[in-house]
Amino acid sequence: MPLLINEEEIALLPNAIDVIYEREALVSMLQRYLRIGYPPAARIMERLELLGIVASFEGAAGKPRQILMTKTEALDKLKEREAAYE
Repeated sequence: MPLLINEEEIALLPNAIDVIYEREALVSMLQRYLRIGYPPAARIMERLELLGIVASFEGAAGKPRQILMTKTEALDKLKEREAAYE
């Protein structure tokens, strides 16, 4: 099933990448620093997982996800995906 994410959430992806690299890869960090609710923050985190930027959720709540690439690689991957949809 495809992940449903709206245009506002897509626009927040670069900011979400900033948050996970400057803070931690947690849904709660996205909520706090992007000033959004849990459902959009969770969808954004799932999108970052689908892009291969963060690992899947493991362990207890409150445990950060593992970041799988550098910030530059993550932003490049995001730009590649945007270009594919243009």
